[in-house]
Amino acid sequence: MTAWFKYVSIALLSAAASGLFVHGAAAQTGQPGPAYHEGVVQPTAAVLPFEQLERIAAGEMAHVTELEVRDLLLKAKGFDAQGMKVEVLLDRRDGYVLSRRIKAPKHMQRYAPHPAPNLRVR
Repeated sequence: MTAWFKYVSIALLSAAASGLFVHGAAAQTGQPGPAYHEGVVQPTAAVLPFEQLERIAAGEMAHVTELEVRDLLLKAKGFDAQGMKVEVLLDRRDGYVLSRRIKAPKHMQRYAPHPAPNLRVR
């Protein structure tokens, strides 16, 4: 047991010493390491200015109440001219509308703006 402990301790000591030597040699080369900045998000693609995205969102709905930016997406919430809630998802790179949701209030869900496809209107 004593011989095994002696070999293991020598192996661990040599591994630690070689690790320190490699780390010290890399630090002396003078090459800067990767720059990591906490909390700074740098976009990988060119995005449109916020003012232009705000104009695009305002064109999609009558009243904008909230704009939320996340990565390469802009989520705009607001109301249309009929007073229905609207949620628009925009691509920040080109301003393309990815999705548009219209949510009717509960008291108006019976009177949907479009009839169901299986109903015939005479």
